[in-house]
Amino acid sequence: MKTPPLAVLLLVTTLPLSAARDRSPQHAPPEAYLPGDPLPYFGSENPWDQRWFFTPVLQETRAGQRAQLLLLEGRAAEAERFCRARLAEFPLELESHFNLAVALAALGRTDEAGAALAGALDLGLPPSRVLAGPRAQLAPLRATPAYRRAREACQGLVHGPLLGAVTPAAARFWVRTEEESAVEVRLSRTGDFAAPEARGTARTRARDDYTAVVAVDGLAARTPYLYQIYLDGRPVPRDEVWRFVTPPPEAAPGPVRVAFGGCAQYEPARERIWDTIRLRRPDAFLLMGDNVYVDLPRAIGPFHRYTYYQRQSRPEFRRLTAGVPVYAFWDDHDAGIDDVFLGPYPDRPAWKLEWFHHFRENWNNPAYGGAPEHPGLWHRFRIGPVECFMLDGRYYRENFLKPNPSMLGPVQKAWLLQSLRESTAPFKLLVSPVAWADDAKIEQTSWGEAIPAQDIWSGYRAEREEIFAFLADHHIGGVLLLSSDRHRHDVRLNRRARGYPLLEFESGWLTNETGTEGSGRPLFEYLDGPAFGFFTFDASGPAPGARFELVNADGEAVYRRDVPLAELTDAAQP
Repeated sequence: MKTPPLAVLLLVTTLPLSAARDRSPQHAPPEAYLPGDPLPYFGSENPWDQRWFFTPVLQETRAGQRAQLLLLEGRAAEAERFCRARLAEFPLELESHFNLAVALAALGRTDEAGAALAGALDLGLPPSRVLAGPRAQLAPLRATPAYRRAREACQGLVHGPLLGAVTPAAARFWVRTEEESAVEVRLSRTGDFAAPEARGTARTRARDDYTAVVAVDGLAARTPYLYQIYLDGRPVPRDEVWRFVTPPPEAAPGPVRVAFGGCAQYEPARERIWDTIRLRRPDAFLLMGDNVYVDLPRAIGPFHRYTYYQRQSRPEFRRLTAGVPVYAFWDDHDAGIDDVFLGPYPDRPAWKLEWFHHFRENWNNPAYGGAPEHPGLWHRFRIGPVECFMLDGRYYRENFLKPNPSMLGPVQKAWLLQSLRESTAPFKLLVSPVAWADDAKIEQTSWGEAIPAQDIWSGYRAEREEIFAFLADHHIGGVLLLSSDRHRHDVRLNRRARGYPLLEFESGWLTNETGTEGSGRPLFEYLDGPAFGFFTFDASGPAPGARFELVNADGEAVYRRDVPLAELTDAAQP
């Protein structure tokens, strides 16, 4: 593809621009420039490089990914030295033990590698990490006692179950297996799996990284079910009972609980938050982007899979997902690189579709955009009086320096507006990976001016105002805004020219080591550490409404706010 002249590249990638919207430098590879257009159709405000893994300040929490890059680049001796240096400083760092074993295997020192792997298991490395892989890296270790020990512990089930797409009458179960396997899920209210009340089957395939989604229907609403997984006809042993509860019918009275949050970089010391969420017993958990932090925009390979395996192997995460339906979309760190915009095309850049399929491979959503013609991660689902509209803010995001740029793309936007008109739910959650309010992310220009960042909805104001005006034009009530991306938690009020003000609840710090500073003038903000948002909705009785709580990693509600449904209507405005 033709590269633009050097003068244009310097203008776009290195210098702050002075026009009203040209306030940020941009970075992109040469293939992002189309003939005759000085602006890249995909790219980022941040450097298009691997600084996340090799800058000392940043690499501390991503040591496993750095070791993997060294290994995949054929630098096994350097990976060994790096892992040993990490372990000298952090002797209990499990991923460094794991990658040390992989490095030793790559160097042909199989006995040492097996001993290192056994040591990692002794220290608490989940056995599924060994079976998940990357498999080519672990192949030399398959004959070692440590590998056989991991196989015995897992009994064929590597990751999952991950519950999703649960309705009053159906549910889906995602799993990853050690080998291609026939998978059966049996459900019973009593635990009698010899005579189950419902069942479903699927088969894991190597081409799908040994994953499958098993669909089960014929269920009863608001009913607790126990379930058992069978691989090739054999039940998988488990330490705990797998169970979940189907949601109520749409018109049923009673409370519905929804937990949500984002920004969940793999941090072993903070993975306990998944248990905290589970113990709150939500009816759904919304995982709102930056779920695993990949940051390597190239064709999908072992590094991308490794990044998912770290989280999917954690017992805390597996306990949560086995009993609470998870609905997920991505944000920049999962869709390419920090602050990425992927452009308006469904199949460009060349690796874009691969990333989409990789996401589908690892989650269990009820739908995926307008696939196959218009792939994406947007979808909607309803639980009792609550309907959630999960938005994909990256797949079709245009360069914000273009005139009237779109974050959603025309197909997703049309879907959203039509879906909002169709919805009969008393409460409607517009769930965005990035903040709606202009003051949620403020940046300093090189000449000292404080301006709203372009990476959030402030960079796409015309489209945001179109959505807000649509709500007013059609008198759509009950709308609450949810967002993530910023490593903090806050509540903001989005005032409109017409219609009731839209409350926004942002929760963007699930497991990350550090947070971001406060910004603007929120109604409330929490900067003290990981937490998650938690709503309890009740549309019954004389005063229906919602209660929002911000819950920290210890399970303490550090903030509460009641939102009467009567305030979420145009009639409530003077």
